[in-house]
Amino acid sequence: MPLPSHLRVLCVHGVGKHPVGGEWEAEWRGVIEAALLGIDPRLELEVGFVHYDDLFEKYEITFLGTLEALGKLAGSALSSPFRARGLARGSFGGGVRWSAGMVVKWVEDARFRRDTRARLLERLRRFSKADPTPPDLVLAHSLGSLVVYDTLTATPGLRLPGTKLVTFGSQIGNAFVSGQFLAGRVQPLEEIEHWYHLYNPEDAVFAAPIRLVHPRFEQVVTPFDEPGMADHSAPRYLAHPRTADHVWSDFAIAAGAPRLYRSRHAPAVIARERAPRRRALLVGI
Repeated sequence: MPLPSHLRVLCVHGVGKHPVGGEWEAEWRGVIEAALLGIDPRLELEVGFVHYDDLFEKYEITFLGTLEALGKLAGSALSSPFRARGLARGSFGGGVRWSAGMVVKWVEDARFRRDTRARLLERLRRFSKADPTPPDLVLAHSLGSLVVYDTLTATPGLRLPGTKLVTFGSQIGNAFVSGQFLAGRVQPLEEIEHWYHLYNPEDAVFAAPIRLVHPRFEQVVTPFDEPGMADHSAPRYLAHPRTADHVWSDFAIAAGAPRLYRSRHAPAVIARERAPRRRALLVGI
């Protein structure tokens, strides 16, 4: 599908403090603009954000709840050498503990999921109050990826044939999450145009690969290691060289552009015409 001249990008954050107009919005916007405006500077790019910190405050978790959540998610991680990294280091940071608690709280609380679905659904059907068009691209990080997946699969009649989805730092493939929330299996998203899943084996916030083979799904391994233990940064995922080569370059090819520029933190790359890729699971170590 050709790249539209007016591209609507909807960003869905994960667990943590994401205030309206906060620094996180500028960070995401900077990476997105560097990638997409590098394809075509004439592109009319509109970036919107879904906010739901107020729902986190509504569904509080206790310290005991975070410990129980760690046990559930880390139990799944023990079967995977990548997610066991945090356990091997002997401790989890406070942010990781709280994130684990909120993910499990969301998975196990039907009301919480219903509220986040309602919040997101409004923006999927109508990008903004002034623009009744659905987004062309949805970027969903961490718990935000669960919210998007839940909304797409639990809303009868929702069809977004012109929308692409990128999930990253996502717990969708975590054994506990998929077992409790997804009946043990991740389903393809037939409602959208294409789904990219960025996976960092170093991500300690219980991110996991997705075992799915489907023509509209592509998993991209995006390894990075940063100071601290989480390795869960949304901008690092979006600015990763492999994200440029697989995700942003697909937009470049659609636009007929010979060059694709990644974020300001990464060097420019040439988006070469490639033979069609098999959109299948990529397993990297």
